Amino acid sequence: ATTEVYSAILRRYCKKQPLKTLEYYELMKKDNRPLDSWSIYALCNAYINLRHTEKIYKILEENRHLPIHASVIGALLFYFCRMPPTQRPSKQYIADLCSAEFGDKLPGQLFNQILCLADLGLPAQAWKMTEEGLSGNCHLVGSEYLWASLLKAAAYEDKGDRHHSLTWTIFEAMNRTPNLEIYHVMFALPNTDSSSALSLFDTMQGQGIIPTAETYTILINRLVAFLDFSECLQLIRLARDTKVEVQQATLNNVAISMVKQKAYQELLSLLEYVDRSIIDKFPMEVHEAIAISLARQGNGGDAMMVVQFMLEHGVKPSTETQDIIHDLLSSSGKIKEANQFTHLMQ
Repeated sequence: ATTEVYSAILRRYCKKQPLKTLEYYELMKKDNRPLDSWSIYALCNAYINLRHTEKIYKILEENRHLPIHASVIGALLFYFCRMPPTQRPSKQYIADLCSAEFGDKLPGQLFNQILCLADLGLPAQAWKMTEEGLSGNCHLVGSEYLWASLLKAAAYEDKGDRHHSLTWTIFEAMNRTPNLEIYHVMFALPNTDSSSALSLFDTMQGQGIIPTAETYTILINRLVAFLDFSECLQLIRLARDTKVEVQQATLNNVAISMVKQKAYQELLSLLEYVDRSIIDKFPMEVHEAIAISLARQGNGGDAMMVVQFMLEHGVKPSTETQDIIHDLLSSSGKIKEANQFTHLMQ
């Protein structure tokens, strides 16, 4: 039999009767018939069904001069995705494999290959395939799930600035309105600065997408990273006004950052936008800074109330803090309150 005949027989049995495919492969070798691309297709599928991973690598290595059909690439990518990460081939191996393919992909095959490449941590290859789908007007490339998977994979690998960011390239090329999940990916991106994040937030709201607690958490943390406390406070107020509860941990992060940056005025403003129950759970270093801020404003009575709260929770302000508060009260003419504070600290 010729190579073409053997190839047809191998393909006939490769998925439902893989062992029979291997029997005919042995006959093919005895007849000294060379493999062609379709024979490779059949053998890879047979080995995939039998979970013979090493034999897949071997047949591909021995026949690397042959192009690999797109259907095989799709099957291999899906197979690699199901493998434990520690057992998968290297990313470079997978990328090289994809570069050797030939043949048109059906929309479903294209969709699955893009998702598999994203899952395998190869966003550049996944994006290249997406561009092929976009140029061919493949309707499946418009899937929200596909875009979200692409962006997550790109964001995980993204280390460059915005102008060299694959994530931003993908986002700006989207052929549909982003959903909330996609906006969350963009908010959390390291190269998304505060102005870009706020611009995205405004766009998102303009599209009628309602922010969730997670939205505020991601966005507030992004603004804190850029020390943009003014905008941060506006978001916290907006969350309060729209009855969205911002997590305690997020508010703790805001307050601690303000303390570290000595943004005492902003810290006092924060107290206006959150409930007392939230303030009570702030770390004690924040309460200490609040006491100093109140004393600095001349609110000695309120400052001592905060210190009293700390003492009730078994925490005494540092000597440095005590001296600052005492000096602030004395210098503002509040001698009685300064003496009361000294007595409180004894």
